[in-house]
Parts: sequence; C-alpha cells; structure tokens
Amino acid sequence: MDGFGSDFSAGGSGGKIDAGTIMEQVKVQIAVANAQELLQRMTDKCFKKCIGKPGSSLDNSEQKCIAMCMDRYMDAWNTVSRTYNSRLQRERARIMRTSTVQHWSRCTSSAAQHPLVCHSHRQMRPVDSDP
Repeated sequence: MDGFGSDFSAGGSGGKIDAGTIMEQVKVQIAVANAQELLQRMTDKCFKKCIGKPGSSLDNSEQKCIAMCMDRYMDAWNTVSRTYNSRLQRERARIMRTSTVQHWSRCTSSAAQHPLVCHSHRQMRPVDSDP
C-alpha cells in the first residue's frame, strides 16, 4: 500500500481522517519529491559538465569535477533556499502587521458606533470598563 490507506483505516479515531496527520504526510512527501528533484537536476547538470565520454569508471579528473560541481550546486541551492525562506518570513510578517493594523483600525473605527472595542481576536470588552 502507499502508506496512506493503512493510516486512515487504523487507529482509535473510529475511521475519521486526521487532517494533521494527512498534512504531515503530504509535507514529508513534498520534501522527498523536492530532494529527488534536486538530486536529479544536480546529477544531470554535473554529468553533462564533467563526463566527456561515459565509460565503465570515472577517471581522476572526472571524479574531482563531479565532486566540485556537486559542492557548488549544493552551496548555490542552499543560498537560494535561505534567501527564499528569509523573504517568505519577512513577507508573512509584513502581512501579519498589515492585517493587525487593519483589524485594529476596524475595531477602533467601529467603537464610536458600538460599545465594544476589540482587544484581541478572541476578546472584546466594553469601552468604559477597566482592563
């Protein structure tokens, strides 16, 4: 079986599918697929760059070229990944700040019309009450 079927039918959940478990399995599968793609691209690129005439073994210069190529490829990939993740985190933080400002703006502008003011996403209290 593919790993999903047995997890869904077994367990104490009474046949219910656990969304958290499914998400974790999907994340693992995506990570594995990404690693496989990275390895395949790196292999293709370095093979084309370093192997002039394929044979039964690699000579010393081909081995060195492959090692250097793979090191450079991984370094570049790691740099791009770190930069991408950093930008993604900054963008998420910016979006959260923007949505928080919008949320507070809506809450305070509606305070004149309604006796409640938002103090968090879950809590509201009367304007004239003490904290």
